[in-house]
Amino acid sequence: MKNSERMEKIHETAQQLKELAEDLWILTQTNEGELEHEAYQMVCLAQHLQTLSAPTEAHKLAMKLQEQGFDVDIVSRYPLKQNKNSKLLA
Repeated sequence: MKNSERMEKIHETAQQLKELAEDLWILTQTNEGELEHEAYQMVCLAQHLQTLSAPTEAHKLAMKLQEQGFDVDIVSRYPLKQNKNSKLLA
């Protein structure tokens, strides 16, 4: 699976989580108290995750090129950080 496809799935999952959190918050609104507060915090966290997982311009371009038949992918930044950390430890 390409990184761009993986990012797309993460964003879709974050959107689903946000919708579920909003439903839970609505169900607990009559329950004035800690449960409602926890549900509201879950909504805020889900919104933050959705924002973080939103496609970047590079991701949008990669997806557009893939739709046109090009074999392109975005490069994950995590391996770069791992390489940097391994150099520091050496």
